[in-house]
Amino acid sequence: VTPALAVTLLTPQPTATDTPQPIPTTSPQAFLQLAEQARLNRDDAQAQALFEQARALLPADDPNRTLAQFKLGQIALANNDLAQAGDIFRELGNSTIISSVLRTQAQVRLGQVLRESGDTTAALGQFNLVLLDSQVISPYLHLWIGELYLSSNQPLSAVVPLQNAIALAPSVSTEF
Repeated sequence: VTPALAVTLLTPQPTATDTPQPIPTTSPQAFLQLAEQARLNRDDAQAQALFEQARALLPADDPNRTLAQFKLGQIALANNDLAQAGDIFRELGNSTIISSVLRTQAQVRLGQVLRESGDTTAALGQFNLVLLDSQVISPYLHLWIGELYLSSNQPLSAVVPLQNAIALAPSVSTEF
């Protein structure tokens, strides 16, 4: 063996390595779109997982993060997870970084959660609180308050809210 050939054979050669594959990333907006599609398909488990992924990727002050949180509350309420739904809607109802419309919706949902959990007194308080801030849905709030009084065997207390529900109804069909 010639010396030049021996040196060539003994020189370490770089070993071949696999090119690292890019890690797939998905934008929070893509997760939100996929989550909405899963909800349309009535796949609450998939929608919940996707909304949670989107929420984790979004900054705390991003409106889409609070929207994802609201959707998680809706899923919890639809699945009768009243404790989880109540926690989410209570947090959103007290938030100062969300729109007033979404805050009102969260406060109404909290009232629904309290009603569903059988806490009539808290539900009445919650619906009355929303009534102070929102006239848009006041006929419904008055109706729900009247129904709560009726379910609590307080028909005299139900009269005024039910009359208000009829008086404030925006159309004849709503009055009915």
